[in-house]
Amino acid sequence: PGGANTRHPHQITAILSSSGDRMLYATGCKDGNVRIMDGKSHELKYTLEGHSNAVTSLSWINGADDESAPWLVTGSWDGTAKIWSITSEAYACLGTLSGHENTVSVAGLPAAESNGVRRVVTVSAGVAEGNAIRGHTVRIWNLTPSPDGSMVKSEIVNQVANDHSGPMRDVVYDADTGMIYTCSNDGTVKIRSPMDGKCISTLAYPGGDRPMFLSLCLVGDWKTKAVVAGAEDGNVVVWDVSSNGTNRDPQVIAHPGCVWRVAPLHNSQSTSEFITACNDGHLRIFTRHASKMASASVLDTFSKSVTEAMASRSTGPSPEEIAKLPQWEMNSLTQGRSEGQVQVFQRNGKAIAAQWSATSRTWIEVGEVTGQNTNAGTLNGKRYDHVLPIEIDTTGGGVAKLQIGYNNGENPFVVAQAFIDEHMLDQGYLAEIADYIRQRAGESGPTLGGGGGGGGGGASSYAAPSSSVP
Repeated sequence: PGGANTRHPHQITAILSSSGDRMLYATGCKDGNVRIMDGKSHELKYTLEGHSNAVTSLSWINGADDESAPWLVTGSWDGTAKIWSITSEAYACLGTLSGHENTVSVAGLPAAESNGVRRVVTVSAGVAEGNAIRGHTVRIWNLTPSPDGSMVKSEIVNQVANDHSGPMRDVVYDADTGMIYTCSNDGTVKIRSPMDGKCISTLAYPGGDRPMFLSLCLVGDWKTKAVVAGAEDGNVVVWDVSSNGTNRDPQVIAHPGCVWRVAPLHNSQSTSEFITACNDGHLRIFTRHASKMASASVLDTFSKSVTEAMASRSTGPSPEEIAKLPQWEMNSLTQGRSEGQVQVFQRNGKAIAAQWSATSRTWIEVGEVTGQNTNAGTLNGKRYDHVLPIEIDTTGGGVAKLQIGYNNGENPFVVAQAFIDEHMLDQGYLAEIADYIRQRAGESGPTLGGGGGGGGGGASSYAAPSSSVP
């Protein structure tokens, strides 16, 4: 979109379309600002300043009647949510919801019947306690405007902590089902009461190793309702939660890379269509309607991109990679760091995985490595099981692109602390970096024997994609 002053100085981390018939949309940015944009010209109307870190979650909070202008609620990495008035007369912050544990996601709830009180749910990512992330909390707030409407009094009416086993990444409210939905790094979606936030049921990733769920949405009306979650392993999971879908298995739609965002289309209540944002730089629309399916060439391109991505994760290591590994015959010179640590050696041109036995002080052969660890690499002259990219915001709005090395069997918190010390980073990054290492590296060693998959079907399954936009 063109026009003066429409460009963002940093990454756009959230976007929200207008509520009702107002032609505007809001964007959240890593610079901590929220920008209100004209929906037709895409020109900047106003900048909301107040957050001290990236704004990553946006939602509308409606009043009890159609005459009340909706408020905007914003969630940020700074551990707060803010309530904003967005009218032609005034753009102003009405209040701040503080006390969250790191990153905050938000969703507006239905207002009270007639007393002017509005409601919102916030969820947090948690903080480090020892070697675990704890404190991730669901909070339901009452928001009472002052008589002149210039400020909001906030009150926590209910809260639920630690019922996910990892940080919460997204929250939505669905008016048809009247429920709150949260997703987490633990690979589950929890369905919650809108009154007290307590979990009513749980939807789990259909597999043994659960990836992080990064985003979720709901599509369809009450007859066709589905929950959609995007995962960091490149899969999108669709659960049929309609009255007819109780006994149906979830559908898994593989993508070429990490799925950062899933969102319903504007008319998704009637069509059940949604869009995905993938790490390969493509947006893809998915539909249940055969008449809206993409052309054969688009479907073939999508299928090939998924197949190629899976192949890159399941093929064996190259001769060049094997040649860089330590010799098996010299394994006695390499001491393990902890019980069960996995190390890969080379023997007769093959990659051999072994585990360290602290009792016998020897390496015990596990088997040949036939799957490729795409995270493996060399950093500062040292070989690591995982070399992971990390981006850190810097003074002046820039981004420092760093890398962290991690070996299987190490304590993620110890590695994260050493990384923070080396680069003189804020101590507040510890829990986030440690959890990132744990999720990317997993709890196991290299892939033995290959694998991969993901699929789904059924009469009401999604055909993908109906379109694809790079």
